[in-house]
Amino acid sequence: MDSMERVGSQLRPPRAQDLNVLACRRCTKVWPNGTTQCARCGAKLSARRDKSLQRVWAFWIVGLICYIPANMYPMLRTRTLFQTQEDTIVGGAVELIHHHAYGIAAIILIASVLIPVGKFMAVVFLALSVQNKGPKVGNHQRHRML
Repeated sequence: MDSMERVGSQLRPPRAQDLNVLACRRCTKVWPNGTTQCARCGAKLSARRDKSLQRVWAFWIVGLICYIPANMYPMLRTRTLFQTQEDTIVGGAVELIHHHAYGIAAIILIASVLIPVGKFMAVVFLALSVQNKGPKVGNHQRHRML
């Protein structure tokens, strides 16, 4: 119990930073702080990245900026004998539904809309929970979500 830290009414395991150690990202062996190379696998050792949460938000914003136009511009061009029709991803899925291709339309909608939106929401939830501004989620629960 000496290495456990009391936070509020719960015991919290110590962080690597508190114990003055760092782990190899390749083989997960723990080394004293200041070690530059893992003796087990030869990988370069480094402590946690600075401003990692800011990087998460920056990548999230860039992803959202790229996602919106990707779903607004036509991705499907259908040519028939007399006409050409352009559709977005969602419009193409609706067109497939009109042609009774329900399974393919569902796969397109799930893979192109539902999963990316779910990932955006999961990143927001996890980032806010790390910042302690969002729902209180323990480290173990947060890890299990990934």
